Amino acid sequence: MAAVTITLTLATWFLAPLLTIGGHSVLADPLVRLCVTLIVFLIVVVVLILWFRPGAAPKSEETASEAENDARARIESLDRGLKRAMEILRTMDRSRSRTYRYTLPWYLVVGPERSGKSSLIRMSGLRFPLGDKRGGQVSAGVGYVLSFADKAVIVDTPGLVESHLERRVWRSFLGLIRRYRPRQPLNGLILTIDALELRRSAEFQSLPMHTELRRYLVDIQSRLHVRLPVYVVLTKADEIPGFPEFFANALPAERDGVFGVTLPLLDEKGLTAEGEDAAKVFSREYDAFLQWQLPRVLDRAGSPGEVSPRFKSFMFLPHMGALKSRLQEFIEDVFQPNEFEHPLLLRGVYFTSADGGVIDGEEAEGGMSTPMEPSGNTRNRGMFIRDMLEKVVFAEAGLVSRDKHSRRAEWWARWGIAGLVTAAVAVLVILGALNIVRVHYIVDDVRQDAARIKAEFGGAIIRISEPEQSDMAVVLPALQALAALPTGWDERNKPEPFQLFGSKSMYHQLSRATRGAYATSLRRIFLPILDADLEKQIQDNMNVPRELYGALMSYLMLGNVAPIDRDVIVARMSNYWRNMYPGPMYASRREALVQQLDNLINVGFPAMELDQGLVSRARDVLEAFPPAQRGMELLRALPEIRDLPPWRLTDIAGPLVPHAFVRRSGRSLSEGIPGMYRADAFSTTVLPAISKLADRVAAEEWVRFANPGVDWEMEKDAADMAQQMIALYVNDYTTAWENMLNDVTIAPFTSFQKELSILQSLLGPPSPLAAYLQSAARETAVYPPSATDAQAALADAHGAAAAPNPAPQRDPSFPGNAITDHFEPLRQLVSGSPSALDQLVSSLSQLRALIGPLAAVGDAGASQVVNVTGNPAFAQILNQLQLETTGAPQALAESVADLARNTSGVANAGVNVDINAAWKAQVLPFCQAAINERYPFSVSSNEVTIADFSKMFGPDGLMQQFFDKQLKPFVDTGSNPWKLHGNSVARPDLARGALLYFQQAAAIQKAFFGSGMSPQIAFTVTPVDLDPGAMSVTLTIDDQSLTYQYGPTQTVPMQWPGAKGGVRVAFGATQPGRPSSVSMDGPWALFRFLDSRTLKPVGGSRYELGVNIDARSASFSIEAASVYNPFQDNVLAGFRCAPFLVGQ
Repeated sequence: MAAVTITLTLATWFLAPLLTIGGHSVLADPLVRLCVTLIVFLIVVVVLILWFRPGAAPKSEETASEAENDARARIESLDRGLKRAMEILRTMDRSRSRTYRYTLPWYLVVGPERSGKSSLIRMSGLRFPLGDKRGGQVSAGVGYVLSFADKAVIVDTPGLVESHLERRVWRSFLGLIRRYRPRQPLNGLILTIDALELRRSAEFQSLPMHTELRRYLVDIQSRLHVRLPVYVVLTKADEIPGFPEFFANALPAERDGVFGVTLPLLDEKGLTAEGEDAAKVFSREYDAFLQWQLPRVLDRAGSPGEVSPRFKSFMFLPHMGALKSRLQEFIEDVFQPNEFEHPLLLRGVYFTSADGGVIDGEEAEGGMSTPMEPSGNTRNRGMFIRDMLEKVVFAEAGLVSRDKHSRRAEWWARWGIAGLVTAAVAVLVILGALNIVRVHYIVDDVRQDAARIKAEFGGAIIRISEPEQSDMAVVLPALQALAALPTGWDERNKPEPFQLFGSKSMYHQLSRATRGAYATSLRRIFLPILDADLEKQIQDNMNVPRELYGALMSYLMLGNVAPIDRDVIVARMSNYWRNMYPGPMYASRREALVQQLDNLINVGFPAMELDQGLVSRARDVLEAFPPAQRGMELLRALPEIRDLPPWRLTDIAGPLVPHAFVRRSGRSLSEGIPGMYRADAFSTTVLPAISKLADRVAAEEWVRFANPGVDWEMEKDAADMAQQMIALYVNDYTTAWENMLNDVTIAPFTSFQKELSILQSLLGPPSPLAAYLQSAARETAVYPPSATDAQAALADAHGAAAAPNPAPQRDPSFPGNAITDHFEPLRQLVSGSPSALDQLVSSLSQLRALIGPLAAVGDAGASQVVNVTGNPAFAQILNQLQLETTGAPQALAESVADLARNTSGVANAGVNVDINAAWKAQVLPFCQAAINERYPFSVSSNEVTIADFSKMFGPDGLMQQFFDKQLKPFVDTGSNPWKLHGNSVARPDLARGALLYFQQAAAIQKAFFGSGMSPQIAFTVTPVDLDPGAMSVTLTIDDQSLTYQYGPTQTVPMQWPGAKGGVRVAFGATQPGRPSSVSMDGPWALFRFLDSRTLKPVGGSRYELGVNIDARSASFSIEAASVYNPFQDNVLAGFRCAPFLVGQ
């Protein structure tokens, strides 16, 4: 009401002058307005006094029709009961103060029927001092009983009201409470719920009850205009399994204690200081409450006695824990705050138990409570009730508060009235003083400002007289100052200040003088500069017909060739000033210039003298400028065209778009296509606008022709111009969508993890790829309005509006056919069931499923990559992807192809990194230490040990293990030389010669390890020839000897390596002092000896060895046991430890 008071008062003062009758303001006089304002103020004050007068209860709830005698009787009974309660409170208040109504806090016990409301009061164990006289109670009618305890008044109420009559009685009861206790009707609500019913109820059963309880509590709160703390009491807790056994040995103090959860205080939004709602806080506090009961569980479970009671007491807490979900649902349904209702203040949830032998007052006949016995009797004391009421509920009596609307109304009523009275007095005092001095100040201000502005105009006129100083910014400050003079142009639409009452004639004289001076300055100074600027624009834009057209049109309007069009001239000059004064720094200057131009048009001006030669040259240029281009520029500038919602990929395809797509041009994905290039706007908005603009452009031919009535007869008519504009529009429409479709592409990637992320974003669900292409197909399928309506109806009938429907019957003359035909391949891509787009999405989904395991393990090993990418299905999917993009936009088709290639590249990269890392970690260090710079791989005195040779080249050696694990899946070992397979998606980029390196290692293994895990070469040696000068020759290889003395030859079998490495050749009967033998030691002595002699192949696996020592010579035949032997070719030659295998 305070807000209403202020609003009406201010509206009367400020808005009343705007009310006119016959063009005259009836409340323009400030004294009249002041009187009316005071009258309105007094009326509102009287209403406020009557409204807040004690005892002013809502009469609508108390007045019943004669047809409702029962309701009226019950309401009268309630009134009598409450009056009797007020009398009792008055006799209790010995101070005789007027606050006796609030001596004791009042609490309402509400809840469903048979929820134990009466038993809760009767078995509370509280002391009721009026018990000897009235049983501690005052009956206020059927179901309404007031119980007077030491510290509070507890009002027992009937169950939830259902009938219209009961609801009316209930609301009347609330109205009576508010009437008798207006400042604090209640101090809290005690909501009783049957614990057993809550435990047994199903969700579909409890929700209606919860909804009704919430409506019930909110109704109480809203009708009393207070925010009440609500205490939820779960009665009949003794029916929870295990309760009697759990508390069998409870002490009296424990039985009177509090068994439940008290919540932190919630703010007016229903949240704690940490921003948590009641349900969340309850969940945490309830868990802590159960934790506190654990010691008693252990105590009861470990107590002596029978097993059954101990087990039941042990299971009590699980049953209590099972109630948590029900209680949380209850709190969420009843106490969850929302934006439409004042939040309820839940203070706690408590469990109580009454004596089962006592009949609940609600169950008594007629709904009346039975007389209450003295509470001192322990039989009339339930469990967990007394302290809950005395130490929790009654202790928080001060938590009740007025709701914010009531508080605000009371504050405004109190302070608003005082402020308005003070303000009214101050206005009356100040008004007289201001009325005297204001006029003199205004006159002095105008005189001083006029002198200053005159000096500014003098300097500005001198500067603009120079050819290079015709800038409007020079005169702008002086014009603005002149317009801003008191009583000047800027104040023309303002009401006359009330301070000038009594001096209106002087005010009018000043206003005529200042506004006339401003209008004259606009015509004499601003207008010539404007004319010069337009002439300059015409001269500068002779080669730009688009700009020339607008400049010439505005120029001709200044010369009165055509009526002034404010929008045309303002738009033209705004664009010119935007280019002359660019950027936000000059935004205020541009706005000021536009304002001066608008003022010039308002004051009017004589026709300017035109430069006919300039006009003639400009018209010669414009004759070659197609008017349809002009029409398209006007079309784009129309508000209804600019306001069309644009098509944006981010709006159509959802939030996953930035993770799935990029644009080749580098533009943002949120940069879309103007709304005029959308199918819905084509026929409904753009074509009608083109039709209107064609007429307008045709009517503007006076710009291009001096005699438009004659010259225009040789031009196209308006219909032809409309066709030209439509042709340009269709071309722009096609170009806009072509640019978009050829710009959007799938995001690139460099790893399987990134590829998986892109595919997941691309496929959804919902799939941004499908949404993008289907939307593009719809926007490029342009049909006549009637066909579009029929198509939409068909889509609604079949429930399939995602993909474009088949094209309706064509109208050959419809201009949108060109667009529809141009993008037909795109519609073919998304049409059908399944469509090509569905197949593409399916293939991408299969690819996503295949690379998922690779992405999950990060840098996958070569074997895992090969297992996936080497699968024929993998290569088939990549090939199929490229085939399924037929008809797709070029950018999308190319990006799908790039996706297939990049997938292969990522697979190769993973294999390459794994191969190089494994080589450098597993093989290279040993190879460099045991093989490099050692014989037989290098000419060196250091030799490779047989053990290291076996470890390196043996059947299970490092080279074999590495090849089998890392390279074998990629290599075709059946060809010579070895080569990589061509059917694997993942192929390592092996360095040149890397395969030959492993092929040589395989040859070494065949030559040396044909018999097992250790190197072994079996061969025979046969003497062939002996120098006649020698008596004999002896060849010893690894302790295996052959002696030849002329005669029959003897073949001796030998093998390498032997027990002792070494080779020796000795000739008999040599001359003294001449060498007769040569020898070499070491495991590789045989190969050193062969390297120093001549070994010639004879045929098959036979070789001839010649030995010369001084003048003596002999020859031997060596025949290997296998064709794979080290004698045939030097398989060891050239082998080295490669520092890398891939990519260098």
